[in-house]
Amino acid sequence: MTSGVAEIKDAWTRGEPLRVPGASTVSEIFQELSALIGNYGQLAKKDTEEFARFGVQIEVQDREDAKR
Repeated sequence: MTSGVAEIKDAWTRGEPLRVPGASTVSEIFQELSALIGNYGQLAKKDTEEFARFGVQIEVQDREDAKR
């Protein structure tokens, strides 16, 4: 693919597909990877919120236990 891109000169304009073997595959991989990273970020945010909530529950329980 790199050699195909290197051979192209003034044959690509913005908004038009790059006509090089493998370009669509690279684009698909990029889109899938972007989606994966986005999903991972959402899951990590959810986990962080859950761990924070769990930590607060532990602190509350510790305070209640200390009162006994």
